[in-house]
Amino acid sequence: MRFSAYAGITIVPTLARLVLALAFVTAGYNKLFRWSEFDAAQATRLLELGADVRRVDDRVGLGGPGQVRPARLIVRQDDAPAAEAADSAAPTPPAAPPSAAPVVAEPPAPARTPPVPARTVEPLPEGRYEALSLYRIALLCDSRGMPQAFWLSWTAAVTEFVGGAFLLLGLLSRVFGLGLGIAMATAVYLTTLDPYLATGPFEAARGADGMKLFNQVFTQLGLGVLALGVALTGPGPLSLDHMLRRRQPRPVDALGYPIDAAPPPPGARPSGDGRDHGDDDDDGHGDRPDIPPAPVRGGAPAGRPGAGVEARKDPVRSHERPI
Repeated sequence: MRFSAYAGITIVPTLARLVLALAFVTAGYNKLFRWSEFDAAQATRLLELGADVRRVDDRVGLGGPGQVRPARLIVRQDDAPAAEAADSAAPTPPAAPPSAAPVVAEPPAPARTPPVPARTVEPLPEGRYEALSLYRIALLCDSRGMPQAFWLSWTAAVTEFVGGAFLLLGLLSRVFGLGLGIAMATAVYLTTLDPYLATGPFEAARGADGMKLFNQVFTQLGLGVLALGVALTGPGPLSLDHMLRRRQPRPVDALGYPIDAAPPPPGARPSGDGRDHGDDDDDGHGDRPDIPPAPVRGGAPAGRPGAGVEARKDPVRSHERPI
C-alpha cells in the first residue's frame, strides 16, 4: 500500500477525530459546568425560559470571591388567593342568636377547584446575574424565534461534550460526526453568518475586529467539515467502531467465491487472496499434472516444451522440414 493511501485511510481520520475531540470536549465542558454573567434583561428572559439564574452580590461579607446568592423569582399571581387569605385573617363577626323558627338545611355546594394562577416574571432589578454558559445558546435561539430554545441549548452542549468524548474513542463516530456537523452549521447561522455577509469576505480579513470575525467563521466551518468528513468516511481503522465491525472470513464455495455473493459470470475464474487451487502454470487443469504434447514428425523430441514450434517457422530460416 502506498503511503498516500495509508495516510488517507488511517492517519487523516485519526487526526481529524483527535482535533474534534479536543475542541468539542473543552467547549462542551465549559457550557455545561461553567457559569457566565448576564445583565438584568437577559436574566429575566432566562427565567421566563425556565433557566436557573443566580444574582452576583457585591461580595461583601462572603467567604470567597466566587460565591453568589440565588436571585429571587418574583411571581405575580391572581388576587383571588390573596383576598381569600385576607378574609380568613379578618375577625369573625359574632353569630346571631338562634331563632325559634326551624332552619331548612341546604345541600352543600359542590367543591370547586380554584384555577391555577398564571405566573409572570417581573423584570429583575439592575445588577449582575450568573447562569450556565450554555444559556447563551438559548438566548441566541430565542432571538431568532426558534421554539424550545431552552432544550436546544442543552442538546447542543450535551452533543458537543459527549460527541467529542465518543470521537476520541472512535465509538459511534458517524452518528456524532453528523450531529457535530449540524451543530457547527447552526452555530454559523446564529453567530457569524450575518456579520460576515454584512462585512464582506475581503473586508472581514482586515483589522483586529475583522480578523476576529474571519477566524471565528472559518474555525466553525473547518470543524463542521471535519465532523462531516468523519460521518461520511468513517473513523478509520484505529477506532472502536472498526474493531467491533471486524468479522470472520466469509464462507466460500468449492471454487473460492463467497457464498452470499452473486454468482460469477460465465468463464470467470477466482482471483488471488487464497482462492487459487494450485493452477500455477495457468493451463486450466488445476492441480492435475500437465498433459505433454503429442510427438511431432520431424520436430523436437516429444515431451519437450515447444515441440514442433520450430518446424512451423519459416522454412528458409529453419533446417527443419515444414509439417
